[in-house]
Amino acid sequence: MMSESLLQKLEWGLLTEKLALYCQSPEAAERSRAKRPVLEASDILKRWEQARPTTDLYRQGYRAPIGELDPVAPLVKAVGLGQVLDGLQLRAVLRLLVAVKKVYAFAQDFSPKCETLQGFKGRLILLSPLLKSIEKAVDEDGALLDQASPELSRIRNQQRGLKKKIEQKLKQVLNDSSWDLYLQDDFFTTRAERYVVPVKLDGRGRVPGSIVDTSESGQTLFIEPAVIGPMNQALQDLELSEKLEIIKILKGLSQKVCEGGDALHSNYEELIFLDELSAEGQLACELDAVPVRLCEEPRICLKNARHPLVRSPSGGGAIPNQISLDQDHHVLIISGPNAGGKTVVLKTLGMLVLMAKAGLQIPADSDSELFLFDRIFIEMGDAQSLTASLSTFSGHIQGLKPIVETAGAQDLILLDELAVGTEPNTGAAIAQAILEHLASLKAKALVTTHYDNLKSLAVKNKAFRNASMEYSLVNYKPTYKLILDVPGQSYGLELASQIGLPESLIARAKTLRGASVSALDDAVGQLMKARDQARQAEEEMLLARKEAEAGKARWDHDVMLLERNRKKSLEAMKLKFEKDLSKFRQDFDNWQSDVKKIRKELQKGTLSPDVLSEKLAQGKQHGKSLLKSGEEASRQLTGRQESEGSKKAEVPGRLVDFSVLKVSDLVWVTPMARSGKILKLGQSKQDKIEVEAGAMKLRVDFKDLRLISTSVTSIKPAKKTSPTSKKSSGGGAATPAREDTVIFQTSGNTVDLRGMEVADALEKTWRFLDAGVMRGEPALILIHGHGTDTLKSSIRKALRNECPYDISYQSGDRSQGGDGVTVVIFEK
Repeated sequence: MMSESLLQKLEWGLLTEKLALYCQSPEAAERSRAKRPVLEASDILKRWEQARPTTDLYRQGYRAPIGELDPVAPLVKAVGLGQVLDGLQLRAVLRLLVAVKKVYAFAQDFSPKCETLQGFKGRLILLSPLLKSIEKAVDEDGALLDQASPELSRIRNQQRGLKKKIEQKLKQVLNDSSWDLYLQDDFFTTRAERYVVPVKLDGRGRVPGSIVDTSESGQTLFIEPAVIGPMNQALQDLELSEKLEIIKILKGLSQKVCEGGDALHSNYEELIFLDELSAEGQLACELDAVPVRLCEEPRICLKNARHPLVRSPSGGGAIPNQISLDQDHHVLIISGPNAGGKTVVLKTLGMLVLMAKAGLQIPADSDSELFLFDRIFIEMGDAQSLTASLSTFSGHIQGLKPIVETAGAQDLILLDELAVGTEPNTGAAIAQAILEHLASLKAKALVTTHYDNLKSLAVKNKAFRNASMEYSLVNYKPTYKLILDVPGQSYGLELASQIGLPESLIARAKTLRGASVSALDDAVGQLMKARDQARQAEEEMLLARKEAEAGKARWDHDVMLLERNRKKSLEAMKLKFEKDLSKFRQDFDNWQSDVKKIRKELQKGTLSPDVLSEKLAQGKQHGKSLLKSGEEASRQLTGRQESEGSKKAEVPGRLVDFSVLKVSDLVWVTPMARSGKILKLGQSKQDKIEVEAGAMKLRVDFKDLRLISTSVTSIKPAKKTSPTSKKSSGGGAATPAREDTVIFQTSGNTVDLRGMEVADALEKTWRFLDAGVMRGEPALILIHGHGTDTLKSSIRKALRNECPYDISYQSGDRSQGGDGVTVVIFEK
C-alpha cells in the first residue's frame, strides 16, 4: 500500500482529477478520484486488456454514450422496503434504462472493433417493458402524463370540462349588475382549491355564497358563489380521485422497479465500469500511453518515458527519456545543471510505477519493461520543518532514516539532492555512504546530485550507473534529455561567464575548484562536443537524404505531368486530324462526282466549249485546293508529332537549400505548375511558406518550391516573344505567337467579355486565367468583340504588362471570330 504522503509528493491527485474529468457519470468520476495504486500484476494485465480496446475506439472518434447517471442503489433499496417512488425518482430510473439501451446498441455496432464491448453487450439486461411504462407515464419534470392510465385520462378530461363550466358561470356572475356594488374587482380566482370571487367587506350577507378566505388586510372576502358550490365540490371530488389514481400508478411503477431491482443494479455497475474504462482510454489517447511488459525481477527499462502532467517549455508534451537499471546496476546517479529536469526524471519513474499499479496505461514505448515495486520511497533535499524545529539538513536526515533502515531489494527509492544542507564535504561523504548501503541491499534507486564523488562511483563499482541531463553549449539552455552513462556538469562557471562575470574571476574560480574537478569537467565537455558534432553530422546526412528523396519525388511528379499533357495534346491532335481527314475525303468524293458529271455531259454532247472550259478551270482549282489542304494537314501532323516527341520535361527554376530563400524571391510552385513570389518564410523548412501567385496567396511546403530568381519586385515573369512576332503598341491585333498553335474552342476554355466595363472584364479575365492554370488548360479564348476597340486594347495591354503567367497571345482564326477574339497561350 502506497502512503498518502508519497502520493502527495508525486502529485497523484492531479492525475486522478484529470482522469475524473473524462468520466460522464458522477459515480465514475468519484471512483476515478479515489483510484489508488494497489493492483497485483494479474489484475493490471486484465485492466489493460479491457481498457486498450476502448482506447483504440476513442482514437477513431467513438465513445460509449453513457451520459450522467443517478445512483440507482438507494432507489432499489427504497422500493424493496415498500416505498413508493415519485415522478423525479422514476425519471432517474428511466435515464439508466435509456443509457442501457443506447450502450447496448453502441456495443452491437462496434463490438467487432472492440473486444471489451462484446462482453458488455452480453452482460447488459434490456428492461424494455419497464422503460416503456415509465416513459409513457412520467414527463421530464416528473409529472404524470394523461396517458399513464385510462382512468387518469378520464378524470382529467372531466376536470377540464368542469373547470370550463365553472369559469363560464363565474363570468356571468361578474357581469351581473346586481353584484357591482359589492365586488372588489372583476376577476375570479381560487382559494383552498375552490373557485371564488373577491367581495368587499360590506357585501357580506348580501352576496349569496360561502366565505372561503379573506385578504391579509381583512377588507376583501373571497366568496364561493352559491351557483357554483355544487360544481366546486364535484371538482374537488375529481381532484381527490386524481390523487388516488396517481398514487396507484406510482405504486405500480415502483413495484415494477422493485421486480427489476437486481437487473437495474447490475446494469448500473456495468455502465459505471464502462465509463471508467472509457475515461482511462481517453486519458491514454491524450498521453499516447500503452501497456508495457511487467518484469518478474527488479529492473527498469522505460523507453521514451514521459511524465503525464509535465508540459515542455514549448507547450507540448513532456520530453521523452530512457530510464534504465538492469540486474547488475542498482543505483542511477543523475547529475547536471539546476533546472535541467533531474527532479522530473525521478518523479516520472515514480508516477509511471504508480500508474501501472493502478491499472492505467503508461506514457512510454510498448516494448518498455517495468517491475511492480512493493514500496516506493521518496525524499526531497529540502525537508525543513519549522513546527518540528528542524533545519533543512535535520529534516532531510530524518526522512532518510526509515529508508536506510527498512528498504529492500523489492523497493524503489527516489532521492532528490541527497545530503544537501550541510558542509559540502560532509554531505558528499554521507551521500556516498547511503548509496553504498542501498546498493548492498540491491534496492533500485534514482538519486540526483551535484557531488563529484558520487559521479565517480560508477567508475569503481558496476552497481552504480551515471546519467546526466543534457545541456546546450550553444545557447546555454537545458534540453531536458537524460543521457545514460555520462556524468553531468553543473555549468555554473559557464553560466557566470555568459552572464558577464569578469574572466579573471572565472579563471580564479576554476583554480580554486581544483585541477581534478576541472579535468573531469573538461573530459565530459569534450565528450559532449564530440557527441554534438556526431549528432549534427547525422542530422545533415538525414536532411540531405530527405532532400534527395523530395527532389526525386518532385521530378517524378513533373515527368508524370508532362507525360499526361503530352498524351492530352496528342489525343486532341488526333481528333482534329481525323475530323480534317474525314472532311478532305468528303470533298474529294464530291470533286470526283463533279468530274463524272462533266464526262457524261461530254459523251452526250450537251456541254458547250465555253462551259466546259469554265468547269475544267474550276475543277483544276478545286483539285489544287484539295491537294494543298492534304499536304498542310500532313505537314502539321508530322511537325506536331516531332515537336511533341522532341520536347524535354523541363521544370522552371532549381532546387536550393532552405537558407538560400528569402522574401521577394521568384519561385516555381511544382504542384500547381505556376510561378509566384515569396511573401513570408517560416523558422525552418518544416514550416509552411507563404507565396503570392497571381490573385491567390498560398501556403506551401519547402519541398514543393524551385528558385527561379532572387530579389524580384514583381511576380510577373518575362514574356516570351518570337523575333518575327510583335504585338502592336496600341493594343491592336497581335500576330500569332506560334505558327503551329492550334486551339480547339470549347465551352470550358472560352469566356465572353462583350458588353462589360473594362474593370469588370479584367477582373473576370484574371479569375478565368487562374482557373485555367489550375485545370492545366494549354490555352484560353477571350471573346471581346470589335466595338470601339477600347475593351480589346485594354485586355491585350493588361495581358502584355500585368499578367502573372508566362504567356503569349494572338488573334483568333476566322472560325473563332478573328480579331474580335484573343487566344491566350500558356508557354511550356
